[in-house]
Amino acid sequence: METADAWGDLFLHQWMAKATGYGYMDKNYTNMDKYKRCYFLLRERIMNRPYFPNCVEYSGTSKLTMMVLVKRFLFRKGRWVSLLLPMRRLIMKQMFEPVVFENTKLFWDYRIKNIDNYQGYYHWHQCCEMLYVHEGAGCVVLDGETFPIRPGMLFFFRPYQLHHVFANVSQDQPYSRTIFFFDPHLVDELLRPFSKRHALFKALWRGQNKARAFDLSLWSEAVERNYDNYQLLRSQRIGEDVEEIALLILQNLDCMLRSSTMPAEHFGRAEERKTAGYTQQAMKWIDEHYQDGFQLDDLADALHLSKFYLSKLFHEETGGTLKGYITAVRIRHACRLLETTAKSIEMIGSEVGIPNSSYFTQVFKHEVGTTPLKYRTGAVNRMKGSD
Repeated sequence: METADAWGDLFLHQWMAKATGYGYMDKNYTNMDKYKRCYFLLRERIMNRPYFPNCVEYSGTSKLTMMVLVKRFLFRKGRWVSLLLPMRRLIMKQMFEPVVFENTKLFWDYRIKNIDNYQGYYHWHQCCEMLYVHEGAGCVVLDGETFPIRPGMLFFFRPYQLHHVFANVSQDQPYSRTIFFFDPHLVDELLRPFSKRHALFKALWRGQNKARAFDLSLWSEAVERNYDNYQLLRSQRIGEDVEEIALLILQNLDCMLRSSTMPAEHFGRAEERKTAGYTQQAMKWIDEHYQDGFQLDDLADALHLSKFYLSKLFHEETGGTLKGYITAVRIRHACRLLETTAKSIEMIGSEVGIPNSSYFTQVFKHEVGTTPLKYRTGAVNRMKGSD
């Protein structure tokens, strides 16, 4: 058993280093922050599957066995099991991705970098998310619109807001970003003394501000310095201080306020956002007809295009598929109905355009990772826990 454990440690150590781009990491395992970040980078890599098939082939193990080994490895090296997500979430791309804060107030992921395939997928979280782009090109699909990924862009995602990030990644064009998640109720309290910035935050959180993305390229030095300083505080283990968290978010909001005064042509770059394109029209049509049991032919006919050409355009502009977007919209609305109504599973499936209840349950479980009934039970428990 000791021999097997030693082999598992050595293999996983090398594999995690390769999969996350850290190189051959030291064997002392003293810096658990590094291994936490290593785990989440590894998780992201697995979800996007650039390395995973090779790792499985190299080890001669199944995907599930590999994940068990990874979980056991991380558990032994830091007793960090409380933050590990369920095993199935490592193997499958799940739409609802809960962020587990445990004893932390802000979940911080600094300068994550991808240098190979990054397709992304439609998903949402139960908390607020800010994503700042250091390097990269691609697009973000948010509320039926596409926004460009480029250095200096900052995206604000509300709780349970469906979004999809697609990056064109290569060795010469990496995708580097800083992401942090936080409970909006906590930040709402912290920002109350700062009226202008508090008003902006509350409008973003409540969906009352139409801005979804901010071009902060003119203030990139200030933003980068802000993140570098906060990363230093995290390394000194004082980043969880509420004043430091408030300062981090206030400085972001300050740049966002200044960017909102720029002329529309500076921020929008309408030709990049393609707001008048077929993709925009397709997403708008889907948002209006998701309750109907339509086919792709119906959508294509409405836009006077062939479904093959429309599918090609949609994939080129968003990195995703029409079928994926339709499913994401339907499942997101299903989750809302499960959380806010007592309607039966059959009725909810019918209301989101999937009248066959068994097929609806199958699709829901594949996309969310649990059955509709269990999701509803979990939503009720979350609401009780927040009271």
